[in-house]
Amino acid sequence: MAEETPRAGDPVPSGVCQVTEKMEKRTCAFCPKGEEWSVMYFAPSENIAAHENCLLYSSALVECEAHDNLNKSRNFAVKSVKKEIWRGRRLKCTQCSKGGATVGCDLPTCSQNYHFSCAKKVNAVLQVDEVEGTYKLFCQKHAPELPGTSQSDATAKVPFLKKCKEAGLLTELFEGILEKLDSIQGKLLSETASESGTESA
Repeated sequence: MAEETPRAGDPVPSGVCQVTEKMEKRTCAFCPKGEEWSVMYFAPSENIAAHENCLLYSSALVECEAHDNLNKSRNFAVKSVKKEIWRGRRLKCTQCSKGGATVGCDLPTCSQNYHFSCAKKVNAVLQVDEVEGTYKLFCQKHAPELPGTSQSDATAKVPFLKKCKEAGLLTELFEGILEKLDSIQGKLLSETASESGTESA
């Protein structure tokens, strides 16, 4: 008896990804550990490489296996990634106007598309539910409001912080904070040493 092929929209039967080639997770040897851009996935047989966030936020790409909170590796089928690359060739980025913009605003009626890095530049809003394994992106116009903040407040603060960073003010501020913390740590260590010295006497 011939094996029945699942229809579009049907759940993926278990074991399908075991036959399908999956992308392999790698971390860039030059990037600082833990940085979001340092994690990449490769498909050596197809000569394809992609950043983890580019894969996670691509609108038409889903993992080929159920999300597992304990396993930090993702399960992207090479065949699906190739389809998404092909789809992206027709999509122009709202920010840079270049092709390959597979990250779209999650509001179905919005036509804003980005490269993940361009979306970050224009302060698109990321929504992550790690329990469910869902990753959404919203353009500034359609970003859901967070409790206790208004979208206009957040939008107004971002340019100010960028100007402070460009002027080197944030570096000075953080250096000052680090010096203060170092001073506090030194005082705590000397107090702890003097207390332990009096206890042993």
